[in-house]
Amino acid sequence: MTPSLRPMLATPVATASALPLGWHYEVKWDGYRAIACVDKGSLRLESRGGIDLAPKYPELGELAQLLSGREAVLDGEVVVLDEQGRSSFEGLQTRGRTKVPVHLMLFDLLWLDGTSLVDLPYLERRDFLTGLVGDGSAHVHVPTTFGDERDFALEASRQLGLEGVLAKRPDGTYRPGARSADWLKFKHANAQSVVVVGWSPGENRRAGTVGSLVMAVQSKQGLTCVGRVGTGFTQAMLAEAKEMLVPLEVKGPTVPDATTAEAKGVHWVRPELVGEVNFLSRTNSGRLRHPSWRGWRPDVDPADVWPE
Repeated sequence: MTPSLRPMLATPVATASALPLGWHYEVKWDGYRAIACVDKGSLRLESRGGIDLAPKYPELGELAQLLSGREAVLDGEVVVLDEQGRSSFEGLQTRGRTKVPVHLMLFDLLWLDGTSLVDLPYLERRDFLTGLVGDGSAHVHVPTTFGDERDFALEASRQLGLEGVLAKRPDGTYRPGARSADWLKFKHANAQSVVVVGWSPGENRRAGTVGSLVMAVQSKQGLTCVGRVGTGFTQAMLAEAKEMLVPLEVKGPTVPDATTAEAKGVHWVRPELVGEVNFLSRTNSGRLRHPSWRGWRPDVDPADVWPE
C-alpha cells in the first residue's frame, strides 16, 4: 500500500535577488497542489486539505495507466492551460461549467514500489521521475525546467506571463508536510491564500448575492483579520460564494480583531473555506491593500494559511 504523505511547501521570498545562484529553477504552476498515489492500478489525488481530487478529474486516471502496474507516490500540480500553454487559475475555477480538460504537472517522485525516495537529493529524485513517467500522456506531464539559470528563469517567466518560479536546492531532501528553505518561491505579483470568515450582502447590481468577503490568516494568536475583498468577482462567482457561505453562518465574530468598518453588516461563518487574492501591499497592521479575488482554494487547509 502506498504511504500517505503531505506535500513539502516552499518558503516565499519577496525579491528575486533572494533566489540563490546554482539552484534548480522550475515554473511555478498556478493550480491545485496534489500528491498522486498510484496503487494497484488506481489513482488517488490528495489535495493539501486531504480531499481526493481524482473523481473530479477523471482524465488524470491516465497516470495509473502510464505506470503500468507500478506503485508510486508523486508530487505535482493540477492545472488548466490557456491557448499559450500557461496555467490558468481562472480556467481551473470554471472547470465545472466549461469541462475544459485539466493537466497534471509532475515535479517530484517520493516513493516507488515499496522504497521511499524522500531522503535522496532532489536531482536524483528528478531523474527517477523522468525515467518513470517518460514522455507522459495527453494530460500527464513532467515539464522541462530552466536548469540552474536563475536570471533566464526570472526573465522568461516574466515575459511569458507566468506566475513565478520555484528554486530548489539540488542536493535537498524532501520533508513531507514541512515548509522548507530548500525550496524557495518567487511570484511576480503579490498573492495570498486567505481564510474566509464572513461575508456582507451586496447592493444594487449585487443585490441578492455577496458584496464583499472578510479575510483572515493564521497567526500565533489564532486567526487574524487581513481586511475585506470586494473586487475580482463575476456575478456567477458572487452567487456561488453566497451559496457556499450561508450554510456555514455562526452568530458571533470569527475573528476578534476585525475593525468596526470590517465587521459592519457581516454574516460571520465558520473558518472552513480558503480562497486566494492578489494585492498591492500590506499595511503596518497586516491588512492587504487593494485585494482582488482570484478564486477558491479547495486544495488548501485553513490551518496552513499563514502570511506569505
